[in-house]
Amino acid sequence: MNTSHSSGNLTADKRADYARMLSESGDFQAAADLMLQALELAPVWAAGWYELAKHLEKSGRTEESVSAYRTVLGLSPDDRYGARLKISQLTGEPMPAEPQTAYVEALFDHYAADFDTALTGRLRYRAPELIAEMITRHIGDKPFDHAIDLGCGTGLMAQALAGKAQNLSGIDLSAAMLAKAKARGLYRGLLKADLVDGLGQLPPADLIVAADVFVYFPGLERVFEAVNDKLRPDGIFAFSVERLESDVPFALQKSLRHAHSEKYILSLLEANGLRLLGLETAALRRDRDLDITGLLFVVRKVTATDG
Repeated sequence: MNTSHSSGNLTADKRADYARMLSESGDFQAAADLMLQALELAPVWAAGWYELAKHLEKSGRTEESVSAYRTVLGLSPDDRYGARLKISQLTGEPMPAEPQTAYVEALFDHYAADFDTALTGRLRYRAPELIAEMITRHIGDKPFDHAIDLGCGTGLMAQALAGKAQNLSGIDLSAAMLAKAKARGLYRGLLKADLVDGLGQLPPADLIVAADVFVYFPGLERVFEAVNDKLRPDGIFAFSVERLESDVPFALQKSLRHAHSEKYILSLLEANGLRLLGLETAALRRDRDLDITGLLFVVRKVTATDG
């Protein structure tokens, strides 16, 4: 998350920069104390309060950190910093029921410039390739007429689907990511919208894909209903989730991403008339030098003639 924009006070900005350097060196206590001094000069600087909250959290001052995150939320009600998620994570308060769209949009607008290099290099991101391979194994090489890429980002999924769709539409919240996707020249159309609204604006599809997208959603009921409404009869839905080894439907992780249980996803498939064709477990990416295990699904929309 980019929090480097100016407070409007040069001295406050310099203190914030020095506090960031202290934090990077591991001196979180000193970083928090210096950030407090900066905020005395710029008390309504939402990005500064967010920086303070992070320093306090890392120094073990949890109650003060939560208080700072609440201040962030008061100064930035659209929650582009993800303060609600942090408060839920630190206090156990209920998670927001809906995805935090302003936070996701700001996050990916910030990451767009070097997104592909970081994701496929350092983080070893593989979800698009794994999904495309599963589609081929279960459906074959028959091209789809119209495919929709949910949360298309910079277009990595489009690359993996090359030759599989005659017409490919992409939906994403981030204008910066969509600009990258457009530059690939692989999409017939790109739409800046959240997933449910975006699906409502597109024609029916015989393939819908979602690679590493549902991690920003707690519950997935509305999304699965929208997917089912948009799929043509016998249409294919292929997607990934981060695996939650629990009977609860979903849970917020330290990464501020949501993991979902296999049981929960299977219940959504049944509720929406989606028949499971394939389910695989795989490492989707790396995070802090650890593999992040995901579940990969390929499902088909049940028709009236199915037994």
